Amino acid sequence: MKKVRVISTAAMFALLSVGSMTFMSCDKTEDCVLGYEGKDCDVEIRKEMLGTYNATDVNDADATDVYTYQPTVASGASVAIVNVSKFGDFFTNTEIVTANVTKSNDVISFTIPTQKPDNVNTVAGSGSYNVSTKKLTVSYSLTNVAGQVVNYTGNWTKQ
Repeated sequence: MKKVRVISTAAMFALLSVGSMTFMSCDKTEDCVLGYEGKDCDVEIRKEMLGTYNATDVNDADATDVYTYQPTVASGASVAIVNVSKFGDFFTNTEIVTANVTKSNDVISFTIPTQKPDNVNTVAGSGSYNVSTKKLTVSYSLTNVAGQVVNYTGNWTKQ
C-alpha cells in the first residue's frame, strides 16, 4: 500500500509540473528575432501597416499649407524596414522614403532616418501606426536645397 501511495504522489507531482509548465507558457513574441512576432515567430511586424493610405499632411507653421495624397507603404529591404512611395506628395513612386519599424502591442512605431529620396530634398521624422484603428500619424521635417526647413504633421487612414 505504501508503494501505491508513493507512486500516486509521484504521478500527481509529475502531472502538476506538466500542468504548470503549460499554464506558464506564453506567446513567443518576446523571443522572436527583430521584425517578427507571433507564436511561431513567423509574422512580420510590418505586415498590418502595408497598403495604400488617404493622407493629409499639414505644415506645422502654416495650417493653410495642406497636402492630401495617397502614399503606399510597402515591404523594404528587411522585415524591420518599410518603403513609402509618394511620401508627403513631395516624392514620386520611384523616390522611396524608408523607415525602420518596431512594434509594441497594437502600435507599430517607425523612424525615418535622414535621407534624400530625390537627391535634392532631405526628409527625416517618426510616427506610429495603430493596428486597431488603421490610422497612421507622422511628424517629419522637409529641408529643401536652400536649407529651408518645414515641419509637417500627417494623419493617414488606411484604404
